Amino acid sequence: MEISGHSALIARLLVGSYFIVAGYVYARDWKVYVARLRDARVLLATLLLWVGVLFYIICGLNLILGYQLTLNSRLLIAVLLCSCVLYYRFWTSKGVQRRVQLKTFMLNLALVGSLIMIAAIK
Repeated sequence: MEISGHSALIARLLVGSYFIVAGYVYARDWKVYVARLRDARVLLATLLLWVGVLFYIICGLNLILGYQLTLNSRLLIAVLLCSCVLYYRFWTSKGVQRRVQLKTFMLNLALVGSLIMIAAIK
């Protein structure tokens, strides 16, 4: 299956925009997100949050620009999978919190799927 130029551009714009906006939101409300990471017992919460913010914004811009698609997709995949394991541990939650964590976990997996597709664009 081949992805046409316009479809690839739209995919890159949408996925790249998601990461730029997410990075901005995490940076804007960093105290809230650091507190959440600490509550989840994530080590080096502040450092990991800022590394994640930089990855999200830089890689998101690179996706939009079409620069190093495979590398940037792989970096984002690694960050998303780490966040799934370190933060969105739905299997340890109960009730409403479990559903929220599962939904976010699955959203991250869907983003991983879209990044795999973007990495395949030639």
